[in-house]
Amino acid sequence: EYLETLGLEYRMKSTLVRGLDYYSRTVFEISAEGQADDDEKKEEGDEKKDLQKESIPQNIELGGGGRFDYLARAIGAKRDIPSVGGALGVDRILLSKGISELTPRILKQPKVFFIQIGFEAKLHSLLVTEILRKARIPIAQSLSKDSLSVQLGTAERLKIPYAIILGQKEVIDRAVIVRNMDTRSQEVIPFDKLAEYIKKLK
Repeated sequence: EYLETLGLEYRMKSTLVRGLDYYSRTVFEISAEGQADDDEKKEEGDEKKDLQKESIPQNIELGGGGRFDYLARAIGAKRDIPSVGGALGVDRILLSKGISELTPRILKQPKVFFIQIGFEAKLHSLLVTEILRKARIPIAQSLSKDSLSVQLGTAERLKIPYAIILGQKEVIDRAVIVRNMDTRSQEVIPFDKLAEYIKKLK
């Protein structure tokens, strides 16, 4: 559901296997965009593409992971703890096509605290996060099921000047509430104008 909300392509593959035996049910892999599977390359039987395959890395798996619901008990916990995890390969990411060189930057104090209320808000939260990430606006957020008052309290404790609130109504309107934590004033801002609006805040 998160992938579909973000418009990211994915493919179900019943033969996918990961190398660790503690995975349960779901496993996944992340591939570089536009690079076909090895078996698809073989089916094409094109010698020219075979030569390209040798010179340009194809089908680079950038990362993977899966669920391990029973691992906690296996290593000593008193109960099963449903979990999911994954890892990325930095060297493989650097080998994939379309990578641009990025210079390291200093992480700044978050300007906004992102609050999501309800399932629909959490489902669409990555859209808002991506908007802010592309605009290089540092944020903090809580991924737990805490109430609005608890999350606002966290923002106050961290001394973050603004809060972005996304609830079910805001998802429908494709907008967020931007709240000034000092004055308690707030405005409703559409998704497509959010980055510009946040950048203008002092």
